[in-house]
Amino acid sequence: MATLLLAPAVVCTGLCAGFMLVFLAGVMPALARLTDDGFVTAMRRINEYVPRAVFLTVLLGVIAFPAAAFPVPVAGRTDAQTWCVLAGLACAVLDHLVALGGNIPLDNTLARDPGGDPSAARAAFENRWNGFHRARTVLITAAFGLFTAAAVLRSPPETSVPSLPEPYRGVCLWREVAGRHPSAPREGPPKAYPRVRKQTFATGRLSAAGGNLTRPKTDKEGESPRYPGR
Repeated sequence: MATLLLAPAVVCTGLCAGFMLVFLAGVMPALARLTDDGFVTAMRRINEYVPRAVFLTVLLGVIAFPAAAFPVPVAGRTDAQTWCVLAGLACAVLDHLVALGGNIPLDNTLARDPGGDPSAARAAFENRWNGFHRARTVLITAAFGLFTAAAVLRSPPETSVPSLPEPYRGVCLWREVAGRHPSAPREGPPKAYPRVRKQTFATGRLSAAGGNLTRPKTDKEGESPRYPGR
């Protein structure tokens, strides 16, 4: 669910960042070449047609989608992903605050005086509006990069020692615990189980547990082995 919400956040932020960059690099330098009357008229027309349903939906998605994706629990989410979403959301909120406190009031002031002096209106509008727009472009581009990083980053795969068969778990439990939990204190292996008494193939004599199984010596080659006490 969080991925489904973060993906449209990346798309909306990328569209908004591209729109801001086009204005910064193309539209405003082109309008700067116009006369005062042409500049003021063009900006008024732009301010009338840009804030439509499509543009407002994209602006709303820049904040709404990441804000909805952040509280959704995600298994394996890393701290880097969490901080990327938070930082991107902060940049998007600051972008909207700059627009509400800087660009939009200037647009409204320019639209309220259609019959005024174009030179005075341009002098009070152009440089200040461009400054706010540069700040918005940097903020929304940073938000786009952070949301993209949060969507691309993946948690490292967990490595674990395969579980041992039940008969071996008692003997090798200390190895399994040390392999799965490197920070756990490593204890020595449990006490070894005593060996089962085995019968030697040559003499039929039983050897004690833990002793070396050796063939008894004979006096001469070909004779039967001698046992102590016989």
